[in-house]
Amino acid sequence: NAKSKDPSGRNVQLQLGVDSERSGPWSRQWVRPGALRAGLPGAPPSGRMNKKEVQEFNRQMKQVLLALGMLASGTANTVTCKLAMSRMSVGRHGGEPRSFNHPFVMAGFMFLGEIFCLGAYYLSRLRRRSKSKKRYNASACALPACCDIMATSIMYVGLSLTTASTYQMLRGSVVLFTASFSVLFLKRKQWGFHWIGLFTVFGGTMVVGVSSLVNAPSGGGGDNGIGQLITGDVLVVAAQIFTAVQMVVEERFVSGHDMPALLAVGCEGSYGMLALILLLVVLQFAPNQNGLPIEDSLDAFAQIRNDSKLLMLLLLNSLSIALFNAFGITITKVSSAAYRMVLDSMRTLTVWVIGLAFAGEYFHWLQVCGFVLLAVGTMLYNEGVRLPCSGLYPTDAQREEEKAAQEARRVRPALEENLMSSPRASELRVGDHFTPSLSRWTLHMGGN
Repeated sequence: NAKSKDPSGRNVQLQLGVDSERSGPWSRQWVRPGALRAGLPGAPPSGRMNKKEVQEFNRQMKQVLLALGMLASGTANTVTCKLAMSRMSVGRHGGEPRSFNHPFVMAGFMFLGEIFCLGAYYLSRLRRRSKSKKRYNASACALPACCDIMATSIMYVGLSLTTASTYQMLRGSVVLFTASFSVLFLKRKQWGFHWIGLFTVFGGTMVVGVSSLVNAPSGGGGDNGIGQLITGDVLVVAAQIFTAVQMVVEERFVSGHDMPALLAVGCEGSYGMLALILLLVVLQFAPNQNGLPIEDSLDAFAQIRNDSKLLMLLLLNSLSIALFNAFGITITKVSSAAYRMVLDSMRTLTVWVIGLAFAGEYFHWLQVCGFVLLAVGTMLYNEGVRLPCSGLYPTDAQREEEKAAQEARRVRPALEENLMSSPRASELRVGDHFTPSLSRWTLHMGGN
C-alpha cells in the first residue's frame, strides 16, 4: 500500500500488490481501478482500488508465470533428451566416440526427475508446517511405474530415430488408445464430440508421420534414412499403447486413493527406479543378436563419466521433468485442465520451432496441418473447444445418468487396508477427473 495525492490534491491509497514508490513499470503512475486487469495504461484513480481487483491482478500474473514455467520446462524436457542422445562420447571399451544410445538408462533419469517431486512434496509440508496424519497406499503406484518403464524406454528409442518435433507431435496419439481402453475396461461412454475428436487426432497422426518422410533422404542406411524414420515414428506411436494402459491402471487403482499429486508422481518415480534397477541387471547379462548386452549400463555410465556435458544434459532433463510436473499440477489447481491442455499443445509448437531453428529440421506445410489437427482434435475431445451442434454433446440429464452409472460401477480402491482412516475415506472416488489426453496427475489435487 502507498498513500499519495492525485493531481486534484485528494489523498488516495494505492493497492497494487507491489510497492508503488519503487522503480518499475508501475512506479509513480496513477492506476485506475480495473486498469490492470484490462491491460490499460495508468490513469488518475477515481478512488481506492479494492482488494478483489488486486487479488485478480496477482492471480493473472501467477498464471502467466506458471504458464511460462510449464512451457519452458516441457520444451526443455524434449530438447535435452534429444541433445543427450546426440552427444558423442567414448564408452568403456575405448575406441571412437559414439552416440549415447541407452534408452533404459535415460528412463532412469526420468524417474529421478519424478523422485525430485517427492522431495518437493515433503518440503511443501515442512513449509506449511503440516501435521496431517493421513496415510496413503504408495504401493498402488508400483504397477503404473512398470508400464511407465516400457512406455518411456520405447519412446526414447523412437526419439533416437526420428526428429524431436515429430516425436512430440506423435505423442498426441495417446488419446486414441486411452479412449479405446477406457471404453473396454472402464466402460466409459463416448459421445459424438469424442468420436470427432478421435478421428481428428488420428488424421493428424497420419499427416505428421507422412510429413516426417517427405524431406528424408532416400535409403535406410543413413542416420536420417527413411527406414529409420519410419521405425522411429512407429515406436513412438506404439509406446503410447503402454502410456494408455498406464493411464487406465492409474485411474482404476490409484485415483481412488486421493493422493496429493506431487506425492503420487514421486512414489511412482521411486517404484519405477527400483524396478528399473532390477531390469537393468537382467538386461546387462541378456545378449542381443550380436552377443552384446541388450542394455549395456556399464557402457552408459562410462560414456557419462567421459563427457561432463552429457551428464549435465541428463541432469537438466531430470530437473525439467520435476519442474514440468510441479508447474502443471499447480496450473490445474489454480486454473483448469483445459488450460493445461492448451499449454501442452504450445510445448509441441516450441519444440518444433527450436528444431527448425537449431536442429536442422526441414519445414513442410504437412507438418503444420498435422499439428493443427492434433491440437484441435485433443481440444475437441476434452471440450476445450465446442462445436456448434448440440446433438453431439450429452444433455445435463444424460451427464447425470452417466455419472450415476460410473458411481454404480465404482469399486473400493485396491489394497485399501493402508488407506488413511478419516471420514473422507468412504467418499473416495475412482476416475472422477479422467482426462486422457492430459498429463496423468491431473486427477485428485489433494491437500497435504
